[in-house]
Amino acid sequence: MPKLRAFVIGCGRIGSEFSRLAKLPGIHSHAEAYARHPRTELVAVVDADAHKARAAGRLWSVPSATDPLQAAREFEPDLVTLCTPDETHFPLARDLVKQGGLRALLVEKPLALKSSEAAELVRLCRRHKVALGVNYLRRFSPAFQQIRDELRAGKHGKLVLARFTYGKGLVHNGSHALDLLRFWFGEPASLRVTSTTRDPDGQRAYDAELRYPWGGRAVLTCFPESVATVFEGDFLCEKSRWQFALGGAQWRFFAKQSAMFKGYTNYVETPRRDHAKLFASPLKDCLSNAVDNLVLHIERGDPLLCSGEDGVAVLRQTEKLLA
Repeated sequence: MPKLRAFVIGCGRIGSEFSRLAKLPGIHSHAEAYARHPRTELVAVVDADAHKARAAGRLWSVPSATDPLQAAREFEPDLVTLCTPDETHFPLARDLVKQGGLRALLVEKPLALKSSEAAELVRLCRRHKVALGVNYLRRFSPAFQQIRDELRAGKHGKLVLARFTYGKGLVHNGSHALDLLRFWFGEPASLRVTSTTRDPDGQRAYDAELRYPWGGRAVLTCFPESVATVFEGDFLCEKSRWQFALGGAQWRFFAKQSAMFKGYTNYVETPRRDHAKLFASPLKDCLSNAVDNLVLHIERGDPLLCSGEDGVAVLRQTEKLLA
C-alpha cells in the first residue's frame, strides 16, 4: 500500500523548529511526525517566509515552497497540517479544502478566530469529504487519555476544584485548558470572566471560572508570558488529586487518607505504581499519535481524537467568556 503524502504549512516552532530545540525525548514538530511515521511521506514544507521554508526543507531533505495553494497543486498531498498564525487558519484551510484533493486536514489550535468560521469550515470539510482535526495535543497523549478513562470509570469521583495557570492569551493557550477540561469533565453549566488585567507585554489577560452541573468548579488564572511560559493544572476530586506542570511533562498524584490527625482527611502524595511509564514521558509521542489518528481514520474509520466539532466547541466557550 503506498504511503500517504503529507506536507506542513508553517515552518515555525511547532511546524518544524522544535525538533531542533527540544530538550525532552520524543517527536516535537509536525514535520518530524510525518517524516518518521511508517505510513506517511513528508513530500514538502511550506512557509510564506522563504528563509524558514528553505531551512525546514534542508532539515527534512524535502522540497520547500512559499505558496500553499500552488504547493498543494504541485505535490498533491493526502494530509496537510496547518500551523500558521491564528488569523490565517480559516482562510487558508477553506481555500485548501475548496481546491480539492485532500483527504485530511489537521489545524493547529485555534481552528479559527470565530466559532462561526470554524463551523463553516466543519461544514465545508464534510461536504468535500475531508477529515478535519484540531491539534489540542494533550488529547493525543495516552497519559491524558488514561485520566479521562479513569474519570469515566469513577476512579477519582467527581471533580470538586480544578485550578489552571496559563499564558499567551485566552484564545491561543487558554483554549488548551478549556479543551482539556471539556475532554475530562464535559461541558460546564456556566462560565464567566472573574477579572481582567494587562500583562507587562500589553496583552489583555483573563481569569475565569467554570461551574459544572454537580457543583464542581474550574478556575483559570492568566500568567504573563514575559515572565515565564506556564501551563499547569491542579485537580482535586472526591477520591484523589493530581497535578501537572511543564505543560503536562511532569505529574504528581495524591491519595485521600488521614495523615496527620485522626478524623481529618488529607490529600497525601502517593506515587502511582500503575502506568508508571505512561506518566514518565506523557508528551513525547503526541504529534506522532496525532498523525497516527489521521492515518487510522482514513484507512479504517477510527474516530478523530480531536475533531473540528471539538474546535468549534472551545471557540464557543471563549466567545461566551469574552462577550
